[in-house]
Amino acid sequence: MEMKLPRGLRVEGNGGKGTAARSPWIGVFDPGVSDDSREGLYLAYIYSSDMESVSLTLQQGIEKLAESERDGSKLGRGGKLREAVSDRAHQIRALIPVDIIAGWDPCIDLKARSEDWRPRAYEAGNVLARRYRILEMPEEEVLRGDLWRAAEILRYAASIERDLWRHREPERLHVSYQGKPRHDPAVEKEGLEGFKPKDSGSYVVEIKRRVQYRSRSHEELINGFALYIERRGFTPVTVGMHPRDLVLRKLGQEWLVEAKVVKDGNPTKAVREAVGQILEYRYFLHSKKEGGLGLVGLFTEDIGVFAEYMESQGIASIWRTADGAWEGSVLAHKWGLTEI
Repeated sequence: MEMKLPRGLRVEGNGGKGTAARSPWIGVFDPGVSDDSREGLYLAYIYSSDMESVSLTLQQGIEKLAESERDGSKLGRGGKLREAVSDRAHQIRALIPVDIIAGWDPCIDLKARSEDWRPRAYEAGNVLARRYRILEMPEEEVLRGDLWRAAEILRYAASIERDLWRHREPERLHVSYQGKPRHDPAVEKEGLEGFKPKDSGSYVVEIKRRVQYRSRSHEELINGFALYIERRGFTPVTVGMHPRDLVLRKLGQEWLVEAKVVKDGNPTKAVREAVGQILEYRYFLHSKKEGGLGLVGLFTEDIGVFAEYMESQGIASIWRTADGAWEGSVLAHKWGLTEI
């Protein structure tokens, strides 16, 4: 298994010391979280003992935990250890918002034998996982997208785990929604089956007894553009594209779209973030299509001189005008994304 890693991560293989491991693994570490498989949280591709599958799993280090004490005695390598890591995995999962880990499995099956303490501890210590059958491995682009997503979840879980370790109650974000129904019939029609509209209504977030009102203009921007671009013969796709905002398809060509809200009439921050994310997503998620992939920044308003700057980086820009029309840079017009 070979693929480009998200920036800042490192990889380490382990096939066993002295004798071959029944469940060899490839660890993927974020040094900002943990650089050691013996403790903390890390990602790993762990093979089942029958070598029929491999699972990308968010794991807990078990070596040092096995030497720690619980109820006056060491946890050891047996049932006490498995119970401890299973409890911790459950606590971490329970504190991660459901939409972040949707589609990931809470359990893994490594076909471990009763005497294989490490694989059994890996099974118990799994926070979340995605299983791949060796004979039915998905395309590299799918694997890379899963790894990118897992790296994001790893950092989120690490913040929770640190609070649990310090015996503090982690902060939880309680969100209640107000506004329009989540599914907008206007965009649920033939030609948009790969596009799931995002809730563009305002919502309320309560954090530590404070109430903040936030708009969903980012989602509204994407939904409005999807309707417009579909009429121009492009297929907008959001399903399965996370963390990308939107991918457009037409006649075998693809365009990667990153949407940004321009705040207070100042596009500097929005453009800077858009360029950074577009280039990162292209590098990590579209390496096979670099030559044929179009890059697009989508904005809530005119970005002025920054449109020329983005063109110099090979990135088209599109923005919404005050009257609701769509305008774009020279490259956007050349690709047929806008009329102006």
